[in-house]
Amino acid sequence: MKINFAGYYLGSLGKNSASVHIKAWDYLLIVAACFAPMTGWRLGHIGPGEAVCLLWCIGSMRNFKIKVSDTLIFFVGFICALLLGSAIGVFVAKNELLFNQMLTWLYLAFISVMTYQGLSDNSREYNEKLLIAMAFCTVLWQLFLYEYSFNVDREFFGAPLWYGGWRRYAGGATNPHQVALLFCGMLFILLRSAFLKRHIIISIAVAYASYFLMGKTESATGMMSIVLAALFLLYMFVVRSGKNRLAIAALLTIAIIAIIIIMRNKIYNFIMDWIREDKNGEDRLELFSMIGAAFKKSPFFGLGPGVHSRAGRLEFHNTYLEVLAATGILGTALFASYTKKVFLKLYIADWRLIPIAISLYAYGFAGFALRRLIYWIILATILALAESIMRERMEFGSGHLIE
Repeated sequence: MKINFAGYYLGSLGKNSASVHIKAWDYLLIVAACFAPMTGWRLGHIGPGEAVCLLWCIGSMRNFKIKVSDTLIFFVGFICALLLGSAIGVFVAKNELLFNQMLTWLYLAFISVMTYQGLSDNSREYNEKLLIAMAFCTVLWQLFLYEYSFNVDREFFGAPLWYGGWRRYAGGATNPHQVALLFCGMLFILLRSAFLKRHIIISIAVAYASYFLMGKTESATGMMSIVLAALFLLYMFVVRSGKNRLAIAALLTIAIIAIIIIMRNKIYNFIMDWIREDKNGEDRLELFSMIGAAFKKSPFFGLGPGVHSRAGRLEFHNTYLEVLAATGILGTALFASYTKKVFLKLYIADWRLIPIAISLYAYGFAGFALRRLIYWIILATILALAESIMRERMEFGSGHLIE
């Protein structure tokens, strides 16, 4: 019965999807997304998610021509910044360097660039269908693992399904945050599907399943990411509810700023109480506070990839502080420029893609989300979708596209 349900859902997405079928080879990318967060299912540093994604990317290189993209430009500059930082780090913080992380960044660069390049020439409807199929399959796979953990075993062929006993759902990962990041991104992909009236009831049901499983990870960072992305959605719905959107946006923004200023003490206390509820919350703040010491060692080029908090004993557990420590002002500026281009592109194509990116970026406030495979699979896929939307808008006019 589940197979029929999945086939009905995946075979009937969108207005024109009856004539659009996902190519057999592209199902490998969906499989890679399913396995990507399962870091407990690895041989050394390589797991099935990494292997299948690499295979898909290599197979997509037929008739290969390098396409200059924002993602390619970013990674070329970012890896150069990492190399410069490493050269300095050898002299000023050698014990903090981890050169093997450079291989991780090269791998992620290849995956993200090739995923974008492999999908960006597809039609909008094809990429829409692929994205939603990816969300549906990953959540359904995790639901299977969740039920498997209760009815069969707490491990799936060696991959742990729970962390800390039965306290936090891990979905095959060594750390619940790996799978929580997946659920955040997929939740907003599925909500977008519902907003676009693509089988509303089913999309909402699977989105709820993603939210439910995210809750089982007990990830405070994941919940923060969902709240921030949901607040953006609410903001945009209010702004777009009237005819004079610019005036509504200005008034709403002023009102939000005024509320934050007036209630700043209550907001601060609420945030601090929320941080203290997490047993690692205050420890994370202590790690964040040590960025100054790392930054002073090499402010412009950073110290290269490694562990730069607590004098080489721990990471900062924050994407943006890790980027600053590893690549300095140079790499941080490159990442900020890339981020600006990402959000601008998503906004121009379809603003409902932005909450997906927000959920990924927000997760970086309390984790190194940027170094996770599922982060780049999702981001590259939605950027490719944005590219196809913008291209078809140029070719056929906005009447054929999402408004």
